[in-house]
Amino acid sequence: MTGPIELSLPAEADLLFLVRLHVGAAASRIMTVEEIEDLQLAVMELCMSLLDPHGGADGRLSIVFTSDDESIEVVCTLTGPGRPLEDGRNDGLSEPWSTRILDALVDEHRTSIGEGSSLAWLRKKRAQVDRR
Repeated sequence: MTGPIELSLPAEADLLFLVRLHVGAAASRIMTVEEIEDLQLAVMELCMSLLDPHGGADGRLSIVFTSDDESIEVVCTLTGPGRPLEDGRNDGLSEPWSTRILDALVDEHRTSIGEGSSLAWLRKKRAQVDRR
């Protein structure tokens, strides 16, 4: 990837298929199919953790992908109303399942709460493949 890839869309769960497509495209140059599938699931979980489960959010979800030869980082920012995050509990996520899923799929992840926005990010390192 030559630079950050950015995607911005209305904060609606039924539009998250667009995020999944972008994750696949962004990771296709540096990750295996299995790594891409894990990353897609993790990013979907990350985005869903920010969205209001009752829908009707007027906010925007922005996703930024950055990568190097060893890892890919995804930052999701929700501006406007969303799911209430709990600082300091379950890594800020309101659902312990989200934390467990992310723990299993990525190397690092965090959430934070700000004035009028919530942010969640993850980093997934490439598996070291012996290419001799």
